[in-house]
Amino acid sequence: MIFVTVGTHEQPFNRLIQKVDELKKDGVITEDVIIQTGFSTYEPKYCQWSKLIPYQQMIKNVANARIVITHGGYVGLSLAVLLAQHHQVTAVDIVPEKVELINSKKSPIQDEYIEKYLAEKELNLTATLDAKEAYSDADFVVIAAPTNYDSKKNFFDTSAVEAVIKLVIEYNPEAIMVIKSTIPVGFTASVREKYHCDNIIFSPEFLRE
Repeated sequence: MIFVTVGTHEQPFNRLIQKVDELKKDGVITEDVIIQTGFSTYEPKYCQWSKLIPYQQMIKNVANARIVITHGGYVGLSLAVLLAQHHQVTAVDIVPEKVELINSKKSPIQDEYIEKYLAEKELNLTATLDAKEAYSDADFVVIAAPTNYDSKKNFFDTSAVEAVIKLVIEYNPEAIMVIKSTIPVGFTASVREKYHCDNIIFSPEFLRE
């Protein structure tokens, strides 16, 4: 399953619908596609291959969600700081020094905004080394594990992502897993089939760089 977020401008929205239609027809995309949109109302005719979720409804559904974010790198920590302004967020890491710094409202990585938000914002954010406890109580687990790319072999190392998936399924099979890591095409569908789990979705990360 692929989640896509769009705004309220009709022209790029229609271009997105057309592009996904083409990719579905050509077999490039074989997974279900869900669009999160800013439209308060919408016509079902826009999209035959997915369902549209109005932004306001999406926010209401997750307002009280317990969110766990794995790995305190740039992607994971920036998401944790952002979401912790309005949600209960737990950051899971394997490095004790990172956990200690986050719980002390200090950033383990050098980033102006993350440092500023940790120091100045009221955040509902805690960090832990105890993955079992964190996953067991989670509604959503955001997976931001590293996937190093080997250009010579044209290969993504997705072992860290799969390790998290296996732990979440073991401790809390009802949790929704959202992969933010960079992964190869078809990976989400393959792990859903491999682990017999429909609670795995992909939300790609776009950085300014």
